[in-house]
Amino acid sequence: TSLGRLLVDHPEHRVEARRVLDAAVTAGPDYAFEALFLRGCLTRMEGCPGQALADLQAALAMSPSMVAAHCELGLCLVALDRPAEALPHLDRYLACSAWPPALQARARVHIALGAEDRARADIERCLELDPEDEDARSLLAELESATLPA
Repeated sequence: TSLGRLLVDHPEHRVEARRVLDAAVTAGPDYAFEALFLRGCLTRMEGCPGQALADLQAALAMSPSMVAAHCELGLCLVALDRPAEALPHLDRYLACSAWPPALQARARVHIALGAEDRARADIERCLELDPEDEDARSLLAELESATLPA
């Protein structure tokens, strides 16, 4: 599924990527895990997080320690407004990697769950990694405006 990974990374080839990944899922167990994971990523990137859940959950059932699949599942759950379910998946991923989109997603989860201090820590970590990160700056402004006294 190296071809599948390449195609997922190039949005202009998403139709072809889906065809390749669909074939890989049914090609047998040697390809199914990575193909399910990549197809779940592709589906999430296409704006269908609910549809991506099944592939990502199946991939995690095959390899529960695959932290990237935990991240993708967490991102889907955040998009579906299921923060309590998303948190353990994002925590597991972020214990191994500090990818800004995952930090921002976890910050949104913390905001939704009322843990503003934890949200601020994740946003600040994003800004440490990239001081020019506009998404992190916007999220910090959102957090600060929400926590200002009335």
